[in-house]
Amino acid sequence: MKSEISVSLTLTGLDLQPDKITTKLGINPTKIWFKGDLINLKGKIRYSDNGWSLKSQLDESMELEAHIKSIFEQLQPVWKDLKEICFFYQTEISCVVYVSEQVPIIYFNSEILNQIHQLNAALDVDLYILPEPTQKHQKILNNENKVFLV
Repeated sequence: MKSEISVSLTLTGLDLQPDKITTKLGINPTKIWFKGDLINLKGKIRYSDNGWSLKSQLDESMELEAHIKSIFEQLQPVWKDLKEICFFYQTEISCVVYVSEQVPIIYFNSEILNQIHQLNAALDVDLYILPEPTQKHQKILNNENKVFLV
């Protein structure tokens, strides 16, 4: 694995109504949740507010900038409405990068920064450097052609 990248635009707020956001923008979110919902079905931590999130649909091997541009291009037809909505709710561009070999380019040009500013959005970049598997620790099990690290 060289790197896996995902980007999402997330709106949160106690009085946020995900269905109303979807109707106003005419865009189906990747995920919605309500205060009190479990964050992870296997966990015990719950959301502290309501949320609406749109995740980039690009392949995870694409560059970070391409993911952000993809979301902004999808939102461009409703940009004016989105800016109004972002005035009332917390808005975040969340970037998650998993790396085991070469760190990808993490760069935000002035156009992207201006668009983030227009939305009054926070920018969060989480970079996870994973250890490279070694021959000693890698065991290939021929069970349905899956590779398991042990």
